[in-house]
Amino acid sequence: MAPEAEFALRLRSLVARPLVVRFTRNKGSVLCVKKTPGKGLEVRLQHGFRASDDCTLLALASFIMKGDRDSQVRIQAFLKTNQTLFQLLSREGSPRIVRPRGRHHDLLHLLARVGTIHGLGVEGIRIGWAVYKRSSSSRSSIRFGS
Repeated sequence: MAPEAEFALRLRSLVARPLVVRFTRNKGSVLCVKKTPGKGLEVRLQHGFRASDDCTLLALASFIMKGDRDSQVRIQAFLKTNQTLFQLLSREGSPRIVRPRGRHHDLLHLLARVGTIHGLGVEGIRIGWAVYKRSSSSRSSIRFGS
């Protein structure tokens, strides 16, 4: 069974209503729940959630069903802890030439290791070197839904 299908099955088993699970590579909206008339609920999740532990999976199910604050806090803690993974799995703007092999590290090899460690498929993900720029302000918010 594909990792996405296995995760969706685990999540569906925790939600008491019909649930459609779709995975995205969105950077801005990592979790979106919509009520669909006659079909139950539709949840759009960023691929990084496939690395969820049992506690986070329960928080996801609770958030999908009730949208409660406690589960949102737990999910935000998971996102903060796994920020690098979510950035790797999100799509960036327009395609550009990337050079994954650097002077000391091969980023494709490192990405494959991250995928193996977290049990995630990383095919189709581009990775490359960039110049580090300091942000003028730090961001502490995560947008849920739209």
